[in-house]
Order: sequence, then C-alpha cells, then structure tokens
Amino acid sequence: MNHNMKKCINLSDINNKFTEEVLTDIISKTCNRKDVQLTDWDFNEGSAKGDNYLSNVYKGKVNGIISGNPKQHVQVVSKFENFLTNKGQNDLLCIPRYIMSFIDNENDFLILEDVSCLGFRGASRQNCLDWTECIAILKTLAKFHAISFAYKDQKKEEFIKITDSLEETFFGSNHWDWYKNYHKKAQDIIKHALTTEYPNSEAEKKYNSYEFGALFNKCRELCETRHAPTSVVIEGDCWAPNFLIRDIGQSQKEALMLDFQLARCASPILDLSFLIYSCTLKSFRDQYFDDMLKNYYSELNNAIKLLGSDPDKIYPWDLFMQEVKEQFIFGVLTALEAILLSLIDIPESFNINTVIQGNEAIDIGEISFLHPVETTSGRRRLADVIVHAFEQGYI
Repeated sequence: MNHNMKKCINLSDINNKFTEEVLTDIISKTCNRKDVQLTDWDFNEGSAKGDNYLSNVYKGKVNGIISGNPKQHVQVVSKFENFLTNKGQNDLLCIPRYIMSFIDNENDFLILEDVSCLGFRGASRQNCLDWTECIAILKTLAKFHAISFAYKDQKKEEFIKITDSLEETFFGSNHWDWYKNYHKKAQDIIKHALTTEYPNSEAEKKYNSYEFGALFNKCRELCETRHAPTSVVIEGDCWAPNFLIRDIGQSQKEALMLDFQLARCASPILDLSFLIYSCTLKSFRDQYFDDMLKNYYSELNNAIKLLGSDPDKIYPWDLFMQEVKEQFIFGVLTALEAILLSLIDIPESFNINTVIQGNEAIDIGEISFLHPVETTSGRRRLADVIVHAFEQGYI
C-alpha cells in the first residue's frame, strides 16, 4: 500500500471486501475499462446519524491516472449517480448512476456516483416538504412508475420474470414475530398522540377500532398483489430521505431517487401514500392534496405516452382514483412509523446494522429507541395522518 495515500478511515472499516482493487476497478469502469493506476482515496461518513437505519452510507473520492497518460487525471466520487438511464427518453429514469456492487450476504456493498458536486442534497428526515420539493419528488416517482407500466405493457413475460425475483423484505407474514413488539411500542405512542391531541374524536374511535396487527395485515395484503394488472415495480421505502433534490432555477427543483432495499411489485399507490403522509403536514394536505394527486398522475400519464403505451388503457384516471381510495391506508401505517423515526433526536438514532449480526432474526422491539412524543407539534404530525385519512375515508 502506498503510505502517501490520505485516508479518513480504513477501507476495511467500510467493508472487508471493499479494497483498493475495488477502487481501481471503479476508476477503470468509469474510464471505459482503460488501464488505470490508483493514486489516492478519501472516504467519510456520507449522511447524518439517523438518516439511514438499514445500511451505512459513505461518501468519498477515488483518484487515479490513466496508464501511459499521467497528465490525464481521473476522479470518481462514490455515493450517488446522476446519469439518467436511457429508455428512449433520457430524462425518465432519475436515479444515481450505478458503478458496481458486491453481494455475499456479509460484506455487501453498492457503489453509486456522488452527485453532491452537481448540487444535489438529501431531503430532510425531520422537516416536511414544501411545494417545489414535493412536486419535484412526485415527478421523479411518477416517471419511475411509468417506466414500469410501459415495460409491463410491452414486454409482459420479461416483466413477470423480473418481478418474480423480488422478495418481500418487510410486510411478510414471516416477519411478524420479529416486528410485532416494535409495532406494539409504536402503536402505543401513536395512540397516545391521537388521544392527547384529538380526544374522543371520531378519528380516534375509528383508529382504535382496529385490532392489534390488523393494519400490518392490511399492508401485507397490499404488498402481495404482484400479479394484479396495476402492480409495477415500486421503490418501497418512499419517504423524503430516499430522495436527492437540487435547485434548477425559477423556483423549480428536480429530484433523484435512492434506496431500493424494500422494492416490491405492487400498486404505485403504496409509494404515493407513504410519501404524502410521511413528508407533508396536514395543513399542506388540506390545501394541496388534490393537486398532488393530479400532478403525479399527469406526469405518469405523459411519461407512459412517451414510452409508447396508452395510459388510458393500462392505468386510467378513474382506476387510479379507485386505488387511491382503497390503498392509501398503506401510507397511514408506514408514514406513522416513519414519522416516529423522524421525531427521534439525532444523537438517539440508531442504525440497525450495529446490533444485528449475521442472518438470524432478531426482535427489533428490543433494540428500538422509541419513546412518547413530548412536543405538541410532533404529536399533531402523527395524529394528523390519522385525522386526514379518516376525513378522506381511507380508514
């Protein structure tokens, strides 16, 4: 190893399989597989504590030179990618550019291009979205879903083969035992917030009428619809921290999407409901809810057309609104628990990887740091999800 290399941490601290050979391969791949020489690298933690619960994120630079041409300097920044994969319409797939990955169920890693130098920043875990941020994320989400709709329409057999490889990693009946104690703790806090802020309300009565586990089972049923006509590949963990946003002038923003660890094949309403309920306030929803639905569907409709399919045939507006009515309940449960994580003070936040070793199931109720919400604003943010869903007839 070159002792002149500057390091913020050892590569082995990231991952035992994340070596200098991997870094060299990264440079080679981004330079069209030319022979390259690694010169130096520099990695740091890539996100604030608490922004990631299921993985560790690092941000860094990898520098090298193309062999035989020392004057040509190569720099690759690993984390997020800004290359928009070309599906015939190069703006439709808004995800960071994939560089490489490794999987052995112990030392897994994923390398993406860092787009912070292009002005992209992570959306806030604690703060709610404003209108321009919300529209940017809705557009990116709609384009992603549209690609899947059109692919399924035009290459159905290939689509089925692809989606059959997706396994449910959260809302599976086999996950209930390790999840139920955490769910009980979360529900106790949610119900306390609801009874404190809206005592004896019809929304409180309705929410409390659900038996323990009923909401989980409803979400599980909605996640088991991969063969439904309107099921497409969805992001699965669709809340603000899994998007990157940048300004593009004239009070407009654009977004990239990240993190497909919970990806599944189901209705796009699951992503949409989770996003809207987890990342907006009720006052915002009261003013813009219909506009959010219309903007999302309009973008979805246009992108499906650009890809050569007929949205009026495969996902007409009336069917979209029917699924909103029937499946927005998914966003109620998922957003409530995401909001709880948002309300945790960052020093208390935990990364589940620090306590889970190996592949054995563990009761996450024993490792969470959930506690009653002390602020009125925090309790309102939780309770207002339920109140809005009740007012709309989703619960």
